[in-house]
Amino acid sequence: MITPFSHNLGAFSTLKMLQIAELSFLLIFLTGSIAKIPSSSSSLSSSSSSLSSLSSSSSSSSSPPYNINISSIGRRLDGYGAISGGGATSRLLLTYSEPYLSDILDYLFLPSFGVSLHHLKVEIGGDGQSSEGVEPSHSHFEGDADFTRGYEWRLMVEAKKRNPNILISGLAWTWPGYLGEGGRGLSPWNNPQKSADYIVDWVKAAKNLYNISLDYIDADWNERGW
Repeated sequence: MITPFSHNLGAFSTLKMLQIAELSFLLIFLTGSIAKIPSSSSSLSSSSSSLSSLSSSSSSSSSPPYNINISSIGRRLDGYGAISGGGATSRLLLTYSEPYLSDILDYLFLPSFGVSLHHLKVEIGGDGQSSEGVEPSHSHFEGDADFTRGYEWRLMVEAKKRNPNILISGLAWTWPGYLGEGGRGLSPWNNPQKSADYIVDWVKAAKNLYNISLDYIDADWNERGW
């Protein structure tokens, strides 16, 4: 796990800055196999023969050709996003000192710069272990309400500040025990109205306290039932 640093970083590339951020943000990385280059002429000769055999066998196969229709655009890429959730995936990000914190946030959210995310999904904290840690709920018990807990609020604010058009969505990984209506681990949908009000309160707070309008809200339970 990456911890905050105090030494002078100097100039950093986009990739290095993202590594420093320690955001699991679930970005998709493409990996490929790396072939070893032969070190001797005999190895080169052997590799060349193998490639020739492979080429011959491939050309003699009766696989049908792939037809490409350039008259159709096909599916449109609407953008790509990242998740701050699972208990602690971006927990350390906001602990970095300036100017490094602002630099990392710029790389993540500024349009046409760095990663330039189009969509940010955050966890609605529920006081439960949700993978790498626990995100605090805005309501520990019935009647409790504190919308300053956790770090997702500031992350959403920083994202919107850099890109007002970024899509924001929320999803609960866990729920406070009192919503189970009967004990820990029970479904929060035993009392759907109470759980719906819990989510609506979070959405209202995002708008009223942080001026963030949620584009999507999943009033469900992440990964439950699978």
